[in-house]
Amino acid sequence: MVPNPPRQPNSHHETLQHAAFALQSQRPSDAEKLAAEVLKTHPHDSGALQIFGYALQAQKRGREAIPVLEPGARATRDPVVETLLGMLLRQSGRDDEAETWLKRAAKREPAYPPAFLELGGLLMMLGRTDEAIATFDRGLQAAPDFAELALQLGGALTERNDLARARDAFAGALRSAPNNPAAVFGLARATELGGAYMQAIDIYRSLLATPHAAMARVGVGSCQLALGQTDAALESFRAAARGGSKYYGMALMALAASDHRRCARSQCAGRQEIERFSACWHGSPAGKCRARGPSRPSAR
Repeated sequence: MVPNPPRQPNSHHETLQHAAFALQSQRPSDAEKLAAEVLKTHPHDSGALQIFGYALQAQKRGREAIPVLEPGARATRDPVVETLLGMLLRQSGRDDEAETWLKRAAKREPAYPPAFLELGGLLMMLGRTDEAIATFDRGLQAAPDFAELALQLGGALTERNDLARARDAFAGALRSAPNNPAAVFGLARATELGGAYMQAIDIYRSLLATPHAAMARVGVGSCQLALGQTDAALESFRAAARGGSKYYGMALMALAASDHRRCARSQCAGRQEIERFSACWHGSPAGKCRARGPSRPSAR
């Protein structure tokens, strides 16, 4: 009896399933080869185009996928393929072409939310904030529960100093993705910039029991400085700095920003605070860490 030969995938669908599994298993080279095999006979297969593009991107060779994806995107008019192509074009520095493809993807019905996300991100990168805000808004109208769109809209509105709308956007992101740390930080920051420092402190403090506690303490300290609670602020910054040098640098930046704001109001004192904070961080005698004059009651 002749033994059966090794079983081979009996259709391009099965090959595509193997390609998808290889990509999910972090074997992008295998995924690339299998997707390329499908594309030889089915050059406009949307699934194969997507796997091929993502597999090359994972190998930092996304530019090589563009000549394959471009005719496929034209033929399929699939917003998923168009969005992937736009993303790879942007990553290759071809911003004008990326914008063209992402705008096409954003016009498709039914709406594909990542197309709005990528297009808005590109417009933000190009400094076209108002257009980015309009894009994120359109995306949310089509997909109101897509948290990342609300998050990016909040960031763009904060940059535009439209703080009331920014807070609404971050609150919307939290309704879709409760406890999302980026949305919590965004809401706290927009609240802080709006001058509601005690409310912002409460929002920052909601993160103190999470892995993001050090960054939250920097936010608390920044608000405490704005309230004139210098000693409490320095304690918050020192607690944040114990999370690592990254947070020490963030605390110094917050102190410097506070000094700049107060100097504009002829209330310069921040340089002494920076010296006190630095002295404590570098292990100077405890006396240098103590208050040099009264400060307002702590918000702690």
